[in-house]
Amino acid sequence: MFLVLGVTVVMIIVHEIAHAIVTQSLGGYFEGVEFRSFPLMVGVKLRVDGLSRPALATTLWAGPVSEVIVLGLAAALDPQHLVWWAMIWGLEWGVNLIPWSFIPNDGTRLWRLWRGIPV
Repeated sequence: MFLVLGVTVVMIIVHEIAHAIVTQSLGGYFEGVEFRSFPLMVGVKLRVDGLSRPALATTLWAGPVSEVIVLGLAAALDPQHLVWWAMIWGLEWGVNLIPWSFIPNDGTRLWRLWRGIPV
């Protein structure tokens, strides 16, 4: 069980690092780590003004895609927990990519970007 928890923590950290690296590589700026009031929410503060819409979408997708890489490595190294890896992936993508109006997540920002609403 500690392995599953450890991979989950690593996945969250890699998710945020991916946002920061991709943003900086596309011309944005990493401004720090943010802790939000919603339980267990941590994120990176990025300045993305000046990024094109495709660059901003790439920045937003970088975090969720990095999670797939972490979970793929976890599944390759520990296939006996494959069901856990799949559940964690589904839960994380559901929480992070479904546009929830009350959570400022990647899905909400992608939806706003797609609709032409300021992110």
